[in-house]
Amino acid sequence: MDSKAFCSRLLIFLVFFFSRSLLAAEFYNQEPCSFISSIITNPADDNLLLVFADYLEENRYPGQAKLIRLQVEINLHYMKGPNTPKLAELERQKTELIARSGNLTGFSKEFFFPGKRFNPFAISHNFVKFDLSKKNPGKFIMGSPVGEAGRNPSREAQHPVELTEPFELAAYLVNQAEFAAVTGENPSENKAGAFWRIGDIVADPLRPVENVSYNDGLKFYAALDKMNPGWHHRAATEAEWEFATKGGTSTMFHFGSDTAKLPEYAWFYENAGRFRSGSMPIGRLKPNANGLYDMHGNVWEWTSDAFIADHGSLGKKNPKNPDNENLRRMCRGGGWASSPQVCRSADRAIDFHPDIGVVQGLRVLRTKK
Repeated sequence: MDSKAFCSRLLIFLVFFFSRSLLAAEFYNQEPCSFISSIITNPADDNLLLVFADYLEENRYPGQAKLIRLQVEINLHYMKGPNTPKLAELERQKTELIARSGNLTGFSKEFFFPGKRFNPFAISHNFVKFDLSKKNPGKFIMGSPVGEAGRNPSREAQHPVELTEPFELAAYLVNQAEFAAVTGENPSENKAGAFWRIGDIVADPLRPVENVSYNDGLKFYAALDKMNPGWHHRAATEAEWEFATKGGTSTMFHFGSDTAKLPEYAWFYENAGRFRSGSMPIGRLKPNANGLYDMHGNVWEWTSDAFIADHGSLGKKNPKNPDNENLRRMCRGGGWASSPQVCRSADRAIDFHPDIGVVQGLRVLRTKK
């Protein structure tokens, strides 16, 4: 190894070591619940997880510490390829560890939050602000151009939209630990990396909640309203979702139209569903221009709209179609088993019953009351 390469690697090591040391110093000077809330609201920060593993090992939880370190390494290998021999070996080790050690998620609620109720959405730094108004509207062309691969001409006719009402949209999908902390439930099927427990509920703070119905989402948002006075929480309308996703683009995806680049931004069939059934870690891939993660793929996102074929008929300004009597609800973004065409920015998925959720998840939009 030449001196230049050695110095480069040494610098990377020192940055990692000192950042982890600073995090450890901050953690050990506060209650565990404060640090855990940081992990839940920053699901892609491996340094937080590794410091947490160190803390658990020092507090007689070696099995949980090893599981978390394995999960961090597995998440890193997801980025190198979905089906590598090393990844398969790491997943085998995790399965064996859980089988050998029994329940590795058996923390009590009091261990994390002694006498407190965790409020994950009181933290504002994970929301992207869209400061829109009548003087500063969000203007864009909704729908897809003729000739776009996968386009449905009956539902994706292009039409101009103006958004004049400000909102904030969560940078990340709602993860399982957030949903469980607010509702006391975790309906998710995929809890492969779970090391979190609230009461009797096991949840994975690194993966999105899924298997959530539209009506489950309404209850979740209503609970957030009570927990955070001054804010109204809901799902985005189709227009808000597409505006935030496109980020000024008019291409198939928010980064362009080259499907070969989709694995850099989305969990979909080729890098997820083809090899494993279930959701993937949040925030691990590249965000869009607005700083939003997983807008393509991973889990379908409920919107607040009911189905209408001609979206342009809703009007140009702030279009919405709540229509609570309509049992055909709209989802956006595609999921881990979707084709590239279904993950497009303009794709509109219909016929989801409000009481049924399988591959659907949530993303929080909030507005000031």
